Amino acid sequence: MVCGPTGKSRLSVSYRATGRCDVTVEGKRRIHERRPLELSTTIVAEGVRYDAITRDLGLGGAKLRCDAALVFGQQVRVLLYLPALDVPTEIDAVVRWQSDGHVGVQFVELRARDVWALNRLLLG
Repeated sequence: MVCGPTGKSRLSVSYRATGRCDVTVEGKRRIHERRPLELSTTIVAEGVRYDAITRDLGLGGAKLRCDAALVFGQQVRVLLYLPALDVPTEIDAVVRWQSDGHVGVQFVELRARDVWALNRLLLG
């Protein structure tokens, strides 16, 4: 299904046999807003842990300050220390870019409690 007038941003929704729904927006880089925010974070890539700090954060992903040599498309796990939860939140993510000691990751899937905790932090 595709929604939106010609010449504007178009929302595409596709459903997979697994029940997963993929959403993309043509003409925009992100679906979810990001908020400038600094949190201690850990990136786990191929079993190696790297310290990182978020620079911005949203439900769809994050910009992180990290010196790890990661590559586009690499699967990583991001451990966020969210104030609303007692334990670190582990989120599977994909590296989308890396430049000058920063890396952009897109979250693959969030659990309901993670969405709740992120919204409490992001929306105040």
